[in-house]
Amino acid sequence: MNMSPENKAHFLAEKEAIHLILTGIEDDIYSTV
Repeated sequence: MNMSPENKAHFLAEKEAIHLILTGIEDDIYSTV
């Protein structure tokens, strides 16, 4: 996969955002149990 630095930065930022959202959802689930 050949990506320009801009595309790679955007891709990584999106990945990080998704990870943070999923982690937040898990935290919410565990805190309500």
